[in-house]
Amino acid sequence: MKRILLFLLPAFFALQAYSFSDINQYQYKTEIEFIKDQGVVEGYEDGSYRPDQLINRAEFTKIILESVQTQDMEGQKGCFPDVKDQWFARYVCTAKNLAVVK
Repeated sequence: MKRILLFLLPAFFALQAYSFSDINQYQYKTEIEFIKDQGVVEGYEDGSYRPDQLINRAEFTKIILESVQTQDMEGQKGCFPDVKDQWFARYVCTAKNLAVVK
């Protein structure tokens, strides 16, 4: 049992200390890591955050709703002709239901 714990403990701390690959020298690193730890942002598949890249409406809506939303957003889809069942549908449709977007 001790061997398993000794093996898993470093892996656990490595996961806790994970940071995006491109924010080490970025002035808002602490803030970005905070919202990552809160589940507001996830970054990109390559492990980057791309802090200077523009985001689209769907990404912006997700960030806003993940920051303040407390209700369940699952199952929300099909609220606009161009919003069917994409990854952002639950965010856009929740924002529509809350009269944040039209």
